[in-house]
Amino acid sequence: MSNAVLSSELLLDAEELSNKDILMDPQLIQLCLDDGSSYVTIEGEVKTSDPKMAPKLDEIVQFVKAMPNMTGKEVRISKTTQEQVDIVIEIMTKSTPQERDESANSELAVFFAAICQTAVNESASDVHIEVYKEQTRFLMRVDGRREVMKRLCNEHSVLHQPRSVGVSLASYMFSTLGGQDIKLRDPANDRFSILLKHPTKGESLFEWRVALIPLNHGVKLTLRCVTSDELSLEQMDLPSSYVAILKEIVAKRGGAIVVCGPMGSGKSSLVTALIATIDRIARSVHSLEDPVEFEQEGVCKTTVEPNKEIKVGEGRYRDYAFYAKETLRHDVDVSVLGEVRDHAAAKEFCRKAETGGLAITTLHTNSALGVPQTFTEHLGIPAAVVAAPGLMLMFVHQKLVRKLCQCALPLNGAQSVYEECGLTLEFASKQQALTTLLKEGASHSKVRNPKGCDCCKGKGEKGRLVVMEIIVIDDADRQFIASNKPLDWKEYLNTLNWPDIRVHTLSRIKNGQVDIASASEQVDGLLPKDAKTIYRSMRGELAQ
Repeated sequence: MSNAVLSSELLLDAEELSNKDILMDPQLIQLCLDDGSSYVTIEGEVKTSDPKMAPKLDEIVQFVKAMPNMTGKEVRISKTTQEQVDIVIEIMTKSTPQERDESANSELAVFFAAICQTAVNESASDVHIEVYKEQTRFLMRVDGRREVMKRLCNEHSVLHQPRSVGVSLASYMFSTLGGQDIKLRDPANDRFSILLKHPTKGESLFEWRVALIPLNHGVKLTLRCVTSDELSLEQMDLPSSYVAILKEIVAKRGGAIVVCGPMGSGKSSLVTALIATIDRIARSVHSLEDPVEFEQEGVCKTTVEPNKEIKVGEGRYRDYAFYAKETLRHDVDVSVLGEVRDHAAAKEFCRKAETGGLAITTLHTNSALGVPQTFTEHLGIPAAVVAAPGLMLMFVHQKLVRKLCQCALPLNGAQSVYEECGLTLEFASKQQALTTLLKEGASHSKVRNPKGCDCCKGKGEKGRLVVMEIIVIDDADRQFIASNKPLDWKEYLNTLNWPDIRVHTLSRIKNGQVDIASASEQVDGLLPKDAKTIYRSMRGELAQ
């Protein structure tokens, strides 16, 4: 920053700002938007919140130096707050009549690649691009939680982006990359590949799935990277007994395995890991998915098209039930139905498990105990079929809980850090919960470091861990399924010392792997409350 003078002078109060105080040149505005930490006053003074880290500061200074009225003058740089910069950038984007020109595909391609690369670098499962009446907002889901995407991997800011950016990206993804014409008022789905840097393999093609849905004054674009490293059962950090029984059941020649859990709980990853244990030379594996997400060596995969008619006007569709019947002619040993959603698919799934092959599917239920009820009550399969000898082999229910970073604090040494961060009540709540749950073992547990570290970028947590419950079905279980008595079934399993998902989660907490607060967000019943106590508290408050 030659010929530039740095001052510590702060800007006037934010309320006094207006577009008359700001240099409103379109090219300069774009530099400021990409920088995200700086802007220029009408007198040519550069205001920045972070002179050392502002990525475009040198270019902004050079731009100001080249202005005719700055000939022979030094460019003055003064320090301001990020809050004031944000206000000024907001004024810029609303006041300038010229919005960012993203018409050139080459420029847009670089911008879009940076978005995707940032998501890969952050291990984000999804990117959300929300286009509103006047602005575009970028978010990503990291470790199950959405967060604002602030800076791209090239250090450009993506805050305060105008509507035109999101509209241009929608057109680029669907028309240029996907090859289809779209209307912003109609939902759309597509897939495309883009060359990015893999964390360990160098440059690789990454495949993405994109979906568009109209909003009141704009659109929402949801991107999901469907290229991922195959995760083995051993890499899931499960107890060895869990891995052993999963491998034992998936090695069977016939019967049904059901993997259940909420959306985004890693069901597909577990199914992929189960398939990876199968000898795919000796056994033919065919997977039906809507849509196919991950390619897997030695596995035939077919994309199900539930809204596409087999013949126009016939009223029959290329859904799970249709393709499940078709695969009967293809000598399949292991049939995978990506998800059972209706009676017809559930019927074909059960039929496959009955006819000598192994059938695997996923289901949305709140527990492994809820699988039979979902089949009988929601999918219309008779209880006698679900409870048939040899049909159902195993129910697996799982969720993902955020993992403590290496900077996690032992409970005994965390109080002072929480107090320093103004989180005294949060610590007290965690301490009480851990003492209640783990009793004398609480002192060995760990909690999230509220300050975090460079590894977790100040979050205190990085990555996610599986918590799981498994029911291996035997004849005693089938009797409870046939009689439709889930509560009695649970009591029976508890007499066998069955470890439900709560027990597995408590083990993760006790071993210092997850924080009690994060675990409670995902797993119900960690701290069960007596209904009588709840109602007494409610009535007592009403009586005041």
